Amino acid sequence: MKKLQAEEENRISEMMYKKIQEANFTLESRVEEATEGLRVSLNKTEGMLSNINKAIFSADSTGKVHSPVSNYSNTLFGKNIVGDHALKLLFFHLKDGSEEKKKLINAFKGLFGGAERNFLNLKGWLPRQVTVPHKEKKKGRVLDIQYIPLYDHDSKIEKLMFIVEDVTETS
Repeated sequence: MKKLQAEEENRISEMMYKKIQEANFTLESRVEEATEGLRVSLNKTEGMLSNINKAIFSADSTGKVHSPVSNYSNTLFGKNIVGDHALKLLFFHLKDGSEEKKKLINAFKGLFGGAERNFLNLKGWLPRQVTVPHKEKKKGRVLDIQYIPLYDHDSKIEKLMFIVEDVTETS
């Protein structure tokens, strides 16, 4: 009786082991497929970003610029901006302690972790246009800035996308 019970337990264990092996193989295949899908999507995104004449990049709550960025970002700012502080790139000319800088920083900090409603309430404090010094243009370079919130899985703002266009000639 004990022998039959042990054989039955052994058979069940082997069957469960085979099912686990099958599940692992299936899981590996699904992970590989998902990874390939993400790689293809990233390549498409990078392709789009390389052929647009606007600086497009995103920053997290600390202001740090993350990859990918449009190729034009490097042209507009004259360097690779990944890792730089987004607000310092665009608003370096604002004086410390000025009302304008305080409003900008408070609005920027207040966005993250909030929902779309929060963004809509605060986006008015984010400058839509800025003039930055430029060695070839006496009056500086006029940049038009759009902001797009990027949400996490809980619909809270995780990053802020910046779309920056040089509108110097049109303004």
